[in-house]
Amino acid sequence: MRVIRKSAVCITLGLLVATAIVSNAANVPFSALINTPKGCTLVVLQDGILAADASGQILSSKNVGGTSGSVLASTTNASFSAAVEAPTAFATSPAGGNDSVSFNVTYSGTGDTTIPETVSTVQTRLKRGDTYLTVDMAASQASGSSPNGNYSAVVTERCE
Repeated sequence: MRVIRKSAVCITLGLLVATAIVSNAANVPFSALINTPKGCTLVVLQDGILAADASGQILSSKNVGGTSGSVLASTTNASFSAAVEAPTAFATSPAGGNDSVSFNVTYSGTGDTTIPETVSTVQTRLKRGDTYLTVDMAASQASGSSPNGNYSAVVTERCE
């Protein structure tokens, strides 16, 4: 019978200890600073591809074999605008590839903001959320055809 009493005492002491811990109180201060960052993130989803027209004078993402570039713009609020900057020259080209060439860039958008085809010199206000931008580029030789070789150009998409 003593064994039972010891067990009962141990259980009682255990409860007393637990009761003693629960009966203590401590203040735990909480504070918060809510500062949602205002931001715009741009992610290139697909590089564009230029293809020559039949005359070889115009390289364009809209020609047969060309592909538009694609960018995802994610904004946390409606205070940002999409802006596209056309290149002033090819980043790489064969000899004579940058002679008398002019660039034309357009963009459009779908998603939380719908943007009709717009020239690169015009900024468009973006709504909060995700907008999928399609970017097209054309490079035109003033006369004659583009020299044979590899070409690359960089269109800069901005979220301002």
